[in-house]
Amino acid sequence: MKELASLTERSCARPAINEFFFPNTSSDDYWTSTPSVINPERAWVIAFFNSSNTLKDKRLFVFTRLVRTAD
Repeated sequence: MKELASLTERSCARPAINEFFFPNTSSDDYWTSTPSVINPERAWVIAFFNSSNTLKDKRLFVFTRLVRTAD
């Protein structure tokens, strides 16, 4: 979740990301690989609408974006 959230820009909205470096990013939710601790059927998402995060049911359609930590 930290890697994906690090891409967001709180000073930007709709999408909350630097569009120069990340063009054509949807202002929607994106899955993280972080599952819910309490409910295994839910996982964390990052909203590229406003940089918020929340848990969602894994059966829902949500965008994905691949990220990795720096070496």
